[in-house]
Amino acid sequence: MNISRKIAIALCVVPLSLSVNTSYSASCSPGGYANSFSSGTGFEISWDVCAGNLLQMEISNTSTGWIGIGFSFDQLMANTDVFLGGFDGGAYGYDGFAFDGFSGPPVDASQDFTIESSTEVGGTTTMELSRLLSTGDINDFDLSIGEYYLLWAFGGLDDFAFHGVGDGRGFSAETYSFAAVPVPPALPLMLFGLGFFGFMGFHNRK
Repeated sequence: MNISRKIAIALCVVPLSLSVNTSYSASCSPGGYANSFSSGTGFEISWDVCAGNLLQMEISNTSTGWIGIGFSFDQLMANTDVFLGGFDGGAYGYDGFAFDGFSGPPVDASQDFTIESSTEVGGTTTMELSRLLSTGDINDFDLSIGEYYLLWAFGGLDDFAFHGVGDGRGFSAETYSFAAVPVPPALPLMLFGLGFFGFMGFHNRK
């Protein structure tokens, strides 16, 4: 095999992205989520996107205090779109934005997360939430575009306070896209490789 063909094969298989695409659901009913993330330490996040622009999520943790989720461009708390909430005789929570990593996220003027349900059973807190991918709020990221790391945090009490270090917080290793599934990133290179093969085959027959 000549060097040109080896290069074409290599181009066909080089991965370009570590992003995970979201699977869409035809149903807008909570439960039975097609997409999930696990921290490995008890924090679980599941979600679906339905009706083209509605994000539905379930977040849970093996704790009885507040729990929270964030969408970030860089795995840092600063400049992160967040939701914090829990169960304390009933559901509570708020939509916020963390402008820095040293203080609690302030409450957004526009509350764009809807709490569908909140429970505390057997030492596990579970919340089902929904929000539009694109809310129009300047303090909400437009989740219909871009890729985001998932951040998570929890506290030992229902009063919002510093989550501490270690297992009280974390982030995903990969980014997630909540938009319509794009063309697989390797496909253009595969097409290029196929075209290159065709060209070389024609050239070699001449």
